[in-house]
Amino acid sequence: MTDCVIRSSMTLNSHNSRRSFITNAGIAGSVGLLGGLAGCLGGDDDGSDDGGSSDDGGSSGDGFPSSPLTMVIPTGEGGGQDTATRQLAPYFEDEIGANLSFDYRAGASHRIGSRSIIERADSYEIMSTNATTQMANMLDDDPQYDVQTDFAMIGNQIGESGCFMAQDGDDRFTDVAEFIDYAADNPGELNVSTSNPTGRNVLTLELMKLNENVDFNIVPYEGGSEARTALLQGEVDATHTNIFTGLGIADGSQYLCVHATENRWEGITGTGVPTYNDVMSNEIPNGAAEVRRFWCMSQDAADEYPDRYDMIVDAFANAIQNQSYLDDLAEGDVDESGMVMYLDPEETRQANEEMLSVYQEYPDLVA
Repeated sequence: MTDCVIRSSMTLNSHNSRRSFITNAGIAGSVGLLGGLAGCLGGDDDGSDDGGSSDDGGSSGDGFPSSPLTMVIPTGEGGGQDTATRQLAPYFEDEIGANLSFDYRAGASHRIGSRSIIERADSYEIMSTNATTQMANMLDDDPQYDVQTDFAMIGNQIGESGCFMAQDGDDRFTDVAEFIDYAADNPGELNVSTSNPTGRNVLTLELMKLNENVDFNIVPYEGGSEARTALLQGEVDATHTNIFTGLGIADGSQYLCVHATENRWEGITGTGVPTYNDVMSNEIPNGAAEVRRFWCMSQDAADEYPDRYDMIVDAFANAIQNQSYLDDLAEGDVDESGMVMYLDPEETRQANEEMLSVYQEYPDLVA
């Protein structure tokens, strides 16, 4: 059984302010790709035609939910967003007492699915989305919606921190502080790969250069796999990626740092790998490199049916802290339980705001 720690002083049935990081103290060091667990039951009724909606403000006696809830995925079927949501879905269904019907409304970087949730304002529709993408969308000159006001947060499910990796055996540097020292002594010599010319990895690397007044080259590739392979093939000296996406090159690489409050993944990175802010005097906001996935619903629907919203929030909180869910994540070739990062609705909103504030300061590096 997975040895997990839930740091929270609140009960599971409360969604008052709390920040619970659910981690695995013995993450397997094996290399593999992120797996997915099956688990979604059918049904496509949104509850509006059979008494699922009512005019009583969503009181506890209105029979909610009387039909399946629709889980909107604003990306294509089978991707990371879909997989992570399906892993939690069976436990949420048990808690809420209804099936989830998955509906893929992909396109325009989550905008199509997001707009549909807002416009329909249906208490039987919820959405699982990516904070990184949503906060980047907020940088548009004319955003189509406001993530922070148009959506009622249900909670954060996944948090994958950024990490900095070099080739295994490269004795020029064994942690990020030594990398920065080398870059300072050898300006313009080092090359670091990223998956795109903009985005969270580029933002983090540019902040490293700016904060420490060093010069190294950021080399964008056409995708994360290409960027990570470039490190193994010696085309670059380092790469910036995320903890779990970096597992595919872990055997030929060493972790120089992680961007998080603490290194909760020593079973993957190795013992003693520091956080960036622990060893560098000029801190970088962890939100700059973080990937998070959260659940939400229409704020209008939550306002109209507050008791329904409360039921959904509590069901999510109980599901994500279910030990069986964590054990299921730990059973694959790669122990994925370390990705689980539960934040309650207010904490999710605050984390979004922190990420957005960093993005707004450096919009050209993100969008």
